[in-house]
Amino acid sequence: SSSSSSGEKILSSSSLSSSSVLSTQQQQQQQTTTTTTGKTKATSSSARAGSKSKKSSSRKDGSSSSLKREEIKSLSAYPYQNVAEQSVEARREQLLNAIDWGVVENGEEALRIFDEQVAKSQSQEKSSIEMFFDETPNARIFLKFVVFPAVFSQTMNYSFIEPYFDAEFDSMGENVAAEMLPMHLRQDILQNVERNEQMREYEIQMGRAPQLTDKQKIQARIKDAKAIEEKTIKERKKELSNRWTDVAFISAFFMSFFGRRSAAKDWIDQTKNWFFDLGPANQAFILLLSSDVLVGYHSADGWNTVLESLGEKYGIADNHAAISIFTALVPVGMDVLFKFWVFKYLRKLAPSTQIILDDIDRH
Repeated sequence: SSSSSSGEKILSSSSLSSSSVLSTQQQQQQQTTTTTTGKTKATSSSARAGSKSKKSSSRKDGSSSSLKREEIKSLSAYPYQNVAEQSVEARREQLLNAIDWGVVENGEEALRIFDEQVAKSQSQEKSSIEMFFDETPNARIFLKFVVFPAVFSQTMNYSFIEPYFDAEFDSMGENVAAEMLPMHLRQDILQNVERNEQMREYEIQMGRAPQLTDKQKIQARIKDAKAIEEKTIKERKKELSNRWTDVAFISAFFMSFFGRRSAAKDWIDQTKNWFFDLGPANQAFILLLSSDVLVGYHSADGWNTVLESLGEKYGIADNHAAISIFTALVPVGMDVLFKFWVFKYLRKLAPSTQIILDDIDRH
């Protein structure tokens, strides 16, 4: 009986130990299952979070790419991406687009500030000569309508006109005087030769020059004639050059005038404004001085002098009949036009000046 009880104890203890082993194994399996489930849950959650982050990043990338596309599209019309390198026109167009899109409020004020900044930067970049012409518009007008035609005409004279006439006269040889000198110039040469011969005879008679034989007198006469003829030929070439040089000047003036009509109109408007900004007395003084010089009582002598000087410059013989007709018609016509302008226009533009002129005419 003692042996059976001991065997039962042993069996019970072994069954207990086996059950405890089984329970520990079950606990370990449960722990492993719980850890694996936790890991799977963590991995699934991390995968979900990664997919969400990928989606959000993809959305961000898509939005940024769309913004970049819009930016590139908005800047595709301009050659430079850097604002500092863009031209003034491109920056102004961008500002206008921003105003149209509603990005910039108070567009007129923004445009005004932009134009002021551009003008300031351009004025800082201008040289002293450009600033001088901007401050004195009359100097710019004088340069366009006087200096430029004068430089152009003189360049044409020394480059083409004078060399042409030099070659033309040289090609004629000894017959240049007969072909190129008009009759009145040859008569002047003869008169100058006779005058020199008379002066030579006078010096001989007064004892200040030695006696000359007939052969020496002929040689002296021929020498004087050749010298005077060469001088006259040079003057004739100069006269012909003056004609074409002045033609070039007038052509350049009209090209400047009609090619820059806005500048010519500004010049006329500035002259009008300057004249009408003067006082009535000063206006009347300028008008009286101009009219008396051009169409006054003693203006005929001035016109005669001017026409004779022009004829001498261009090598035209004096024609007193043509000069008399000109001085009888042109000043009278200018006087009539001046009085008509005063009667019809000046009394509306400057009535005080017209009253002063009427008072002067009465006295």
